[in-house]
Amino acid sequence: MEIKTPYLQIENYDFNNNIIDLIPEEISRAYKTIAVDCIKSDKYNLLTICMSKFNQNLINILERKLNCLVRVFLGTEKEIIKAINNGYINKNN
Repeated sequence: MEIKTPYLQIENYDFNNNIIDLIPEEISRAYKTIAVDCIKSDKYNLLTICMSKFNQNLINILERKLNCLVRVFLGTEKEIIKAINNGYINKNN
């Protein structure tokens, strides 16, 4: 059975610095992955990420470390790298 992962165009997405920080910069760069959104409630926490290649191992690690469910979207490597560069640079300024 093939699972299809939805595509998310993040080129003009306005990232929240607090959400970007949920994934360390080194991990974001190594796995071409960026945190897009996070919903916290009494019942569950849901982190939305965008990655260039589906990586179940990384998803499992994030779920364990952050104690949350992870929702995955795919994006182009070029867009994700640009978002990582802009997001972490803006965070540090």
